[in-house]
Amino acid sequence: MGQKEAMLYEGSYKAREMQDAGIKFPVGTFNFPKLTKKESPYATGANTANAYAGTGGFQYAMSTPQSNKSLREKGKQQAVLDWMRYFGTPKNLQRLTAEQGTYVPTWPGTSAKLGGLGNFDSGALAAQVKLPERSIGVQTATANLGWVDMQRIFGLYLSGNITLDQAKKQVQTTLDRAAADFARKNNVDLSKYK
Repeated sequence: MGQKEAMLYEGSYKAREMQDAGIKFPVGTFNFPKLTKKESPYATGANTANAYAGTGGFQYAMSTPQSNKSLREKGKQQAVLDWMRYFGTPKNLQRLTAEQGTYVPTWPGTSAKLGGLGNFDSGALAAQVKLPERSIGVQTATANLGWVDMQRIFGLYLSGNITLDQAKKQVQTTLDRAAADFARKNNVDLSKYK
């Protein structure tokens, strides 16, 4: 909002948030680059730009009779569960997601330009949604990997508290620890990827 950030590491849902906030300045995107062996010994060079995590723009949960007195009413818990099963079917969930308009390509006002923001260059995102998905959910392979460790390192670098070389070393240490934790927990031999 204050136009003080030059770059933001985010997901496609950020476009809707910017639209809702009334952003007027031009915004563009670029995909996560292909990683090579130079960046990580585990890299394969695969394009993982369209990998995504398992979260959604909205989540629903059902409280328990212990936490919500209204669910103690006979038949209500089953009715709530039936409703969730109904809107959770692929046909209905797809419609709900499209109506919510958070993710590409469901932004409000979607056109050939694939963007609800008139000042949003979504070319990189438009190209990536046509690619096959390449992801594996290892963000929880080690405690605090994504939203704690990586965000802390990026924050320290962006604020000038550590150098780029220090940040790269800390990121590599964090990724190595995550890979080792994932391999240990899932009995995976990573040596064949080196």
